[in-house]
Amino acid sequence: MDDSRDTERLPLHSNAQTISPPAERTSSVTDDGVRLEGPAGRIVDPDKPKPRSRKWSWFRSILALVVLAVPLFVLLIAGAVYWQARTDEAGPADAIVVLGAAQYNGRPSPVLSARLDHALALYDRDLAPLIILTGGRAEGDAYSEAEAGRLYLEERGVPSSAMAVENEGRDTFTSMQGVDEVLA
Repeated sequence: MDDSRDTERLPLHSNAQTISPPAERTSSVTDDGVRLEGPAGRIVDPDKPKPRSRKWSWFRSILALVVLAVPLFVLLIAGAVYWQARTDEAGPADAIVVLGAAQYNGRPSPVLSARLDHALALYDRDLAPLIILTGGRAEGDAYSEAEAGRLYLEERGVPSSAMAVENEGRDTFTSMQGVDEVLA
């Protein structure tokens, strides 16, 4: 029974699958001689862009995340600042300190007026018995910033006994050193 012409092997198991050889690759050539066969025998469409590498895919993903995260972060911070600015945390204190700002011949600038109005509101709530006004005199000025603030608050009913004036400071640091001496 030795038949040397029979070279085909029988499957080992009855349910074994036979493996067929891979299909022959086909290639297509355009009229101008461009081959349209890609890897693994796939036909490539010359109008379709090549797939991008994974490196650039990761880069685009991270860039998209940053582009979305940064505005979200800015909105969250702005919301936190807005919420905190609207929170009244005023409590009892020994004194209310008003830092000086520009004054025009005894009349407070809008910035100084806003500070003085806020100090007056705190004083009217009985949060402190004393308002300390700071701010020196610029060369050629008739009034110091602190004196302009004192006049402004006196016109609004704050007694002189409830105010202390520190008019030697020319900057915030020296003004606060003067406040320290007033409170000592």
